[in-house]
Amino acid sequence: MKRISLKVWTLLSALFFAIPFFILANSTEPLVPCSGLECGPCHIFEMFGRVFDFVVLNIVPPFALIMFIISGIMFFTAIGDSSKLEKSKSIMISTVIGIVLISLAWLITVQIYSIFGADESYTKDWWEICEGS
Repeated sequence: MKRISLKVWTLLSALFFAIPFFILANSTEPLVPCSGLECGPCHIFEMFGRVFDFVVLNIVPPFALIMFIISGIMFFTAIGDSSKLEKSKSIMISTVIGIVLISLAWLITVQIYSIFGADESYTKDWWEICEGS
């Protein structure tokens, strides 16, 4: 049993660390919008917006999916063991709470950016504050 769980954890770990590389391979825009002396104050807001979107849209969903899968596997393999069922339930609840907190953080960030004058349409470039950035 330990040997199987070690193989499963190894596979899940490898998958978890490989996912960002696949995502970055499809990225068309760099996270930092400028280089060197051409950077201005508006680029800071744009960089924070891109980084935040990258984390919320590209890192959190795969990680949450992996946690849901692990929790489900633990639930179905518990076979009546109440401690394993409680651990599975705890992982599931913690994952849902984490998703809710990250979503609220994104909403608060978007609201702060809109106070500074960013585009309020909540479309792709919600962080754009300055013209032409």
